[in-house]
Amino acid sequence: MKDWRPHVDLRRLLAALGEELCTVTDDEVREVCGVAGQPMAAVARDIRKRIAAASGTQDEPGPPPADAAYGREHCWRHN
Repeated sequence: MKDWRPHVDLRRLLAALGEELCTVTDDEVREVCGVAGQPMAAVARDIRKRIAAASGTQDEPGPPPADAAYGREHCWRHN
């Protein structure tokens, strides 16, 4: 492919994914994960474990990064 710039495509893909994630409700996350009725904290732990397994790191993830709260605030302001 001539003039292919994968970094541009990746940036656009990540931006679109971020926008989509900002609009997902807690109930939709629970439904997709097959854990309807579970507390959101338990769902988040399950998702982190799935990410660790998919990425090949079996370590229990630590606390969320310091800027995670900024990300949630950023999403809330855009809805």
